[in-house]
Amino acid sequence: MQTHSYQPKGGSYSQKSTSLDGIRVVYDNYSDHLPGPALVFIHGYTCSSALWSAQHPLLTTHRALAIDLPGHGRSDAPQIEYTMELFARAVEGVLAAECVTSTVLVGHSMGGPVATMTLRLNPKLVKAIVYVDSFFELPESFLSRSERQALAAKRVDDAFFGNMLNGFWAARTTDVVRQQVIKTMMGTPKHVRVNTCTTDVQPHAWREGEVYDVPALVVNCPMFPVDERWKKHISGLEVTCWAENGHFLFMEDAERFNTAVDEWLRENRLMGVTQSQ
Repeated sequence: MQTHSYQPKGGSYSQKSTSLDGIRVVYDNYSDHLPGPALVFIHGYTCSSALWSAQHPLLTTHRALAIDLPGHGRSDAPQIEYTMELFARAVEGVLAAECVTSTVLVGHSMGGPVATMTLRLNPKLVKAIVYVDSFFELPESFLSRSERQALAAKRVDDAFFGNMLNGFWAARTTDVVRQQVIKTMMGTPKHVRVNTCTTDVQPHAWREGEVYDVPALVVNCPMFPVDERWKKHISGLEVTCWAENGHFLFMEDAERFNTAVDEWLRENRLMGVTQSQ
């Protein structure tokens, strides 16, 4: 279990937890005096809510929650199957604990499919989604069972995993960002690292007519091409690409990212309060 050293300046803040099937799920509760909907930040694979610290302007000027998914950050990490549905249920559990009934989900990398799964499980909760260098489905979901098992055997090795992380960097990635990401991802328990993307649990296939008419913004770097099926099933999808950024663009260019999100929220009239007001 990782610690969380970030303490925001300004705005109300508290660390809280709830339970999902006996698993303690820890989250940060921001600005609960402000009107909703709530901005809900969902981190990526082997990451944690601590990586959202540069989103302080969004966290403190909107009702906001930042969740450590099961197996990650300060939350419990039992020896279980880590699936998108489990993670989405954890998000639902946090929302229920906070009596939040309307959200804009912000999902980085794997957090994007978690946000999508939350929408699929409970569409009434989700008003919009911001996908941050994310994808329609996990890349590993296209692997066969034997291929996932082979990948699991590799990802348990620190050298292999560390080399994989080197593919996330780009011209805009600073040493500070790189070291913070490496420390967080390498610090996630190995069984979570292996199981999350190589689980034998089958991904949820999409029905032909399963379409969600919600505003959605994709802010990607060139690493992940946009799957055309994404646009079909999330009909309000807008896509923008930041050519010089790496996988952690929200940390690399935090001010640009925060402004882009805030402006998009305002343009779509999604939030009760914005930075510019």
